[in-house]
Amino acid sequence: MKLFIKYCFLALLCLYRSHPTTTPFSGQGATPPTLQGLKAVAYIGSRYPCLLAKLLNLSHLMIIVRQTFQFPFPPSHTFLPRAKSQFSQFPSWLPDTRDRTLVLVSCFSYLISHISNLFSRFSLLASLTLLLLAPKVALTQSTGVLSFDPAPVVIYGEVESYHRVDSINIYLHHNLLNSNNNIPKGLVKSIKLQEGKIFEGTKNKKTFQFTSDLQHESGLLSIQVEGYYPIQRLRVYRGDTIRVRIDRNKNMVFFNGPYADKYTCQYLTTYLVEQARLEANPIMWVKDKESFLENEGIVQQISDADNAIRKTHLISSDQESINIIRDFLKKEPFQNPSWKVMESYSDRLENEIHQQLSADLYGKIASSSTKKALTYSRFFPENASLLADLLPHTIEEGKLFGDSIYSFEFAEYLYELARFNTLVHQGSFYEQVSELPQAIKEVVIGMYLIENISIVSEPGFRDSPLYTELISDWLIQEVDYILDHMSVGSKLSSEILLDLKGDEVILDKYQGKVLLLDFWFTGCRACLELYSKIISPLKKHYYDDHDVKFVSISVDKDPTSWAKSIESGKYTSPQAINLNTRGLEHPFLEHYKIRSFPTVYLVNAHGQLVKTRDFPKDVQSFINLIESTKTQN
Repeated sequence: MKLFIKYCFLALLCLYRSHPTTTPFSGQGATPPTLQGLKAVAYIGSRYPCLLAKLLNLSHLMIIVRQTFQFPFPPSHTFLPRAKSQFSQFPSWLPDTRDRTLVLVSCFSYLISHISNLFSRFSLLASLTLLLLAPKVALTQSTGVLSFDPAPVVIYGEVESYHRVDSINIYLHHNLLNSNNNIPKGLVKSIKLQEGKIFEGTKNKKTFQFTSDLQHESGLLSIQVEGYYPIQRLRVYRGDTIRVRIDRNKNMVFFNGPYADKYTCQYLTTYLVEQARLEANPIMWVKDKESFLENEGIVQQISDADNAIRKTHLISSDQESINIIRDFLKKEPFQNPSWKVMESYSDRLENEIHQQLSADLYGKIASSSTKKALTYSRFFPENASLLADLLPHTIEEGKLFGDSIYSFEFAEYLYELARFNTLVHQGSFYEQVSELPQAIKEVVIGMYLIENISIVSEPGFRDSPLYTELISDWLIQEVDYILDHMSVGSKLSSEILLDLKGDEVILDKYQGKVLLLDFWFTGCRACLELYSKIISPLKKHYYDDHDVKFVSISVDKDPTSWAKSIESGKYTSPQAINLNTRGLEHPFLEHYKIRSFPTVYLVNAHGQLVKTRDFPKDVQSFINLIESTKTQN
């Protein structure tokens, strides 16, 4: 530890000597060269700590060189992004060829006369190389476009809780298309907490540390403690070191360190967004309000809530409901209290980072209203046009934060907005997004394809703009996976499942039968509703039909809990084909990227997927679907 602290001090001192016009402790007020230079020296120190002391001596030479030749070293433009080919040439902060020669001669003379007894020839060459390539290292840290390995993100800190906490789960997404289904699946790591130490200031706390490389400049971090997410989808940046204190007693999170402003800003704005949502009255969607209010129990509950601070709005097709939704849509994202906090950080954050975090925040706020409009249009499509004047055009909205900003939250908002505008204006989805900036457009298209897998299996899909517009490798891989494994017509997976006796079962044994697969877990309310309203009536209808089988697949880890749920008859019945995965980490679930429940698949007699989404909402339509599947050749 002492040696590490020494090297850190030497790195800071080296930076100060090479660029003494600002101090390394000036924080957000430091000039970009200083901050980028610090990244460069930190990069060198993390990989070649033994050379820091030698680099310190070289930094003294930099001062002599600068004073001798009277040019800034290194000037600000050294660290600005440039074409990769420029770095195949000599560093641009050296003037002409004659002066470069003089500098090199001076470097060798200084090194030989002052530190020849300390350096081996190899160390001398290595030190000079590090000196001359410092701008290249700094650029690598800020853009990641050159050949050096980018620095990882480091998250460390402590957890304070009255209750015993032994571990935390960390989730890191390099990319994200669907947060509900966790697609693409990110890094998931369970970290065992260590006992805090008195002389490290962590007495009576538990400590942890997590280090990971990022595939891109930033990723999305979530931390789970005892089933609770004190941090959810926080944007972390490559090369950042973040100290986090999670106080479960106060239900608060604190950040510390040179990059703390980035994370405190996100935490505070997220808090205020949720606070604003809490103050708004909740909504209940009711297809037929008059019939709904005929229930005396419902009427009594509504009467009891007359004096409540928050009252649930019953939304139907009447004018009062339309006015309530319109009031939601009239709220501008920039009027949200969280926006003032974001603006207050404009001087503390680099412009590009502030723009990206602003896009994240805008997406979080705006998507709340857009989701209400989209849900309303699904329930009452005949009234959707009455809301259209309050929602912006997708392409105009998509250019708010520039052409190069990537934000999952903002992309998700644009996706929902495009879906609404497609429904209202009766056009194609691609028309709504065709002129969006490329960085955000392909992500929005990816979200659409993930939600509409049937489109991917259509003939000629690979020649459509929905596929050809995809440029990023990770997006193409994700869509290709769907084409190969999850699209209509693909073969059902032959992964092994377990029955109640613990025997292994492969679904191939039921080939020749139409299968309705239902994935659920104990405690899932939506699973209860699906079974009672749809699956149970279907089972009764097909009770004597041996060509149709109902396969109930539970993801319960506990076999006893699973068995009790089967006996209860609330999720399935003892007569069904009851199988289990023993948790979420099962090859069958991974194969189909099943992350949300309930999930239903329909398989024909040839063992091919027929439908995986958008199933009928009523029993008779579902029966018609199964009957048409039975007749497939």
